[in-house]
Amino acid sequence: KYSDYENRVWRLGMNVQFLTNWSLQADINVNDEFDPLYGSLNDVYFTYQSDEAFKLQLGRMKPLWGSQWRQSIKRLPYFEWGQLVNQLRPTRTVGASIAGRKDRWLYEAGIWSGDIDREFGNFDKGIFYTASVGYDFTDSISHVDQLEWHTDVYFNDTDRGAAAIAPYKFGISSYVHFANGPFSF
Repeated sequence: KYSDYENRVWRLGMNVQFLTNWSLQADINVNDEFDPLYGSLNDVYFTYQSDEAFKLQLGRMKPLWGSQWRQSIKRLPYFEWGQLVNQLRPTRTVGASIAGRKDRWLYEAGIWSGDIDREFGNFDKGIFYTASVGYDFTDSISHVDQLEWHTDVYFNDTDRGAAAIAPYKFGISSYVHFANGPFSF
């Protein structure tokens, strides 16, 4: 037994493309005791994306709110999330979201279950809503790989004791993401 070993994040998953514009993303967290094999479901959702202008997602996933929650540890290693973000951001739950862009404007909106019942979410304790608007400045500034501004909001209409989101009724996050070569902030 590995008594001095701690596995922080280890996942098994799949991404299956089907019917041209559809995909299924599913992965589970694997615990370091290997009993049971899975620790919990991480993501299980369907995506329909016709083009860059429109994307629909349905299932258990993370509601995108705030800059840190938008960054995937699958693509960007991190040490720890900020304490404030950990207190405010919604957790993975069942819901539906739409996202896309119109010219340089970015948009996103979602409706989510307010509680988590074992692996999946349920709507017994209410729902919460997320919305985001952003603007992509990348093409207007030369020698920059990415420059975007986003403002995200959530409205919480859940009952007391709901586990998917902190008990705050309203949250707002505004940030700028800049990337050039290997550097970003």
